[in-house]
Amino acid sequence: MSFTLIPRSKPKPKPVRKHRAADRVTFLERRVTELLRKLTAADVLIRELIGAKSDAIRDQRAAEAAHRSAEEVIEVRDQQIRDLKAQLQATREAHPPVAPLPTATRFDVGDVVRIGVRNEGFMPLTDSETTQRIPRDQLPTPAAA
Repeated sequence: MSFTLIPRSKPKPKPVRKHRAADRVTFLERRVTELLRKLTAADVLIRELIGAKSDAIRDQRAAEAAHRSAEEVIEVRDQQIRDLKAQLQATREAHPPVAPLPTATRFDVGDVVRIGVRNEGFMPLTDSETTQRIPRDQLPTPAAA
């Protein structure tokens, strides 16, 4: 089998269209209209960016003012804490702590009764006694203050 090469023909050149003046004017009108539309859109975008930047600057200044105010409040609170600590220390130095009351006198108010108060002659309850109800008049009484 043999192949024969077919000579390739050259592509035909496209006919060069000569623009008439009216075609050129129409083309330029369309191009100007397109550029004007793009310019208008860019102008709107620039105005939006300027507005956004102004808003951002305003928000930043407000945030800085709020931050300064918060710092001032913190400084005032810190000073108040230092003053209160100094007052507390002065009060502690002026009034030494009172010795705690003995256990027997702590619970002598109201209906609170403490089983096992250390009174003279009191014996702790045994297991057999704890299972029985103890009459109120037989409960140990706290020591007189």
